[in-house]
Amino acid sequence: MQKLLPSITLEETNKLINGYIKEDNRVVILTGPEKEGMVKPTEQEVLNSIKVDKSSITAYVDEAVAESLLRNPVKKVRLLKKNQ
Repeated sequence: MQKLLPSITLEETNKLINGYIKEDNRVVILTGPEKEGMVKPTEQEVLNSIKVDKSSITAYVDEAVAESLLRNPVKKVRLLKKNQ
């Protein structure tokens, strides 16, 4: 496995995935409360909501939020007693 994984290219992976993602093999499950006066969306409205312009999708960019999760540095203290 360690020898095989590095030989798989991104293009090969994308080609395989694109073979799975099709308009005719998609399942959409819509859940919501059943309240009086609440209007459920039509099938066409749901289908329209999941249509995506692929050219408008940008790759995720990981940005650092902070250098540390702590606001102030932790001060070193001397250990007085060790509990076991």
